[in-house]
Amino acid sequence: VWPSDVLVVTGRAHSGKSAVLLSAIAKSLHEDPDFRAVIFTPDEPETLVISKLYALLYLQNLADVEEGLQARDPAYIQHINDAKDLLDRVKIFPTALPFNEMSIALAECEDYWQIRPRFVMIDFLEQLPMASGYEGVSAVLKGVKEWAETENLPVGLVHQSGKSSTRG
Repeated sequence: VWPSDVLVVTGRAHSGKSAVLLSAIAKSLHEDPDFRAVIFTPDEPETLVISKLYALLYLQNLADVEEGLQARDPAYIQHINDAKDLLDRVKIFPTALPFNEMSIALAECEDYWQIRPRFVMIDFLEQLPMASGYEGVSAVLKGVKEWAETENLPVGLVHQSGKSSTRG
């Protein structure tokens, strides 16, 4: 995905849309020491996103990771602490932000890392402010594209199709 492009990953609930983008982030973290990513995810708590990313980074079963963390298994906790160098290159914002505040968040991340993020993930479109109903979703989708162009960053956007959606 080139800077200012928006890749829309769409599908039904719990079909792996977020996992596709998180897998790309995990691969990029392993391959490029300068890679940084910002994730806006008002749909999921930060700890769940970290658990998913950790499982993908280290090819672990997510259910085992969650179980180990809930049980406060020292091995999982130690391994996550050891993975801090990779995980510190991703910032997660677990609230719905308007575009101007997303830009402020990006600037804060750049200031912290002293390097510009290389990728932004938004999970998911329908959770963004003003994305209610067809007209709202359409307007926000256009807003995401304009924001990606303004920020000159590639954006991966999760869009959950409704129950009435059909294949085609």
